[in-house]
Amino acid sequence: MAWQLESNATRLDKQHALLRWLRFRCRTPELLALYHEAVSRYLGSRGKEILIVGVLLRDTPCRERDVATRGRHVGGRLEAPTRVEILAWYLPISVDDWLDELEGAA
Repeated sequence: MAWQLESNATRLDKQHALLRWLRFRCRTPELLALYHEAVSRYLGSRGKEILIVGVLLRDTPCRERDVATRGRHVGGRLEAPTRVEILAWYLPISVDDWLDELEGAA
């Protein structure tokens, strides 16, 4: 996860691909206005004012070290105002059963 977060925070090609993807989904005037505001802030900060969010899904017991290690790794490589948030969800179901559970919920 750490290399993915760092890559998304530092590689312009990935950021520009995300901006294009996001622009296509702004189908209302309100969303388009928010998009333009965000892109203006992004460009004004020279690509540094971004929030990178990582989500870790595990089927193991909760371990703070999982997130803390990744957070320290990425946080030490990025400069302000870039922000990184990592969320960890520890599920009581084996990863082998996730698909069955999702299909059962549908």
